[in-house]
Amino acid sequence: MLSFDTADKLATVGLSVSSILFYIFYNRYKHHQLSADQVKAAVDVELGSDLKRRLQGCEDHKIAYAKIEGVVTSLGRTLFSQYDSTKEGVLVNATLEELKSRRVNGFWSDVRKVLRSIYECVPFALTTDYEVGSEIYITDVADADFLMDDLSVTYDRYQPNNASLLQVGLDRVLGDISKGLHEKERMLLVGTHLVGFGEVFMENGKVKFGPGQGTKYILTKLSKNEVIKSLKSQSTIFKVLMVIWGCFSSGFLIYLIWKHTKKYTEERRNRQIFEEARLGLTNAERSGENSECVICLENPRDIVILNCGHVAICSSCAQMLPTQLCPVCRNHIEKFVPLYQS
Repeated sequence: MLSFDTADKLATVGLSVSSILFYIFYNRYKHHQLSADQVKAAVDVELGSDLKRRLQGCEDHKIAYAKIEGVVTSLGRTLFSQYDSTKEGVLVNATLEELKSRRVNGFWSDVRKVLRSIYECVPFALTTDYEVGSEIYITDVADADFLMDDLSVTYDRYQPNNASLLQVGLDRVLGDISKGLHEKERMLLVGTHLVGFGEVFMENGKVKFGPGQGTKYILTKLSKNEVIKSLKSQSTIFKVLMVIWGCFSSGFLIYLIWKHTKKYTEERRNRQIFEEARLGLTNAERSGENSECVICLENPRDIVILNCGHVAICSSCAQMLPTQLCPVCRNHIEKFVPLYQS
């Protein structure tokens, strides 16, 4: 009967973990690769009065995946920077973070603790400079990829901690040192040129832009080629990770197959040896003195244990040994051979 030792259990756990990670990275690789292909195939749409007529002629009055370009224009209320009143935008993201050094298991590492995070967005549209009434209303801004990385920094200040030497010493003993505060404000400013990839549709007589079904919704300052390059770069990273964990999975699987094949072969060979040993003994041999098995004390000794060479057990007990250790010297059992008596 096949059994699991510690190495088998570790290999099984390794196979499970590496297979899960392989699956995760494979999905991320395929997702980014598909997104790059979708962006590459996106329909170029120009803003203007012709777009509304084009949508009216489309099925369901929408274009499933399109690329648009335009300048950010507010639709009524705008947001102003808390630190520079000349900065006007439609989206504000302000954070206040505490920078710390923390000791964990004897090692120091830098950590960031968010003390305050503000996110505010007002309705806006993308328009062109050359045609009045060419606006396209942007929806579901929070779901857009790339946008948060492309916000303009309107305020960035780091204030170091001015604690006393006594406080610094106490913090070091406690393993938690405050290094300072980092305050940052980023905005999507009015007049910013954006490129978008998503669904263009008509709703209540207005042309709108938002996330499509099964496609990546993107708002960015990057060009189309730069977006494709970025997505492919990310997919390459996930592909490398996928291959690495795929190799680990294959290695664990090959090891387990080899180990259990070896165990099965050894157990089959041992069964044949035990059977030969039982059949090879005559009644006279079974009645000999001092030949009883040291385990059951009934059957004659008919098995030689290698490599130690002890003749101490019968074939029946050899099959049921709980561990592969010689019952006499406790050395590891390499194999059994039948005892032939002349």
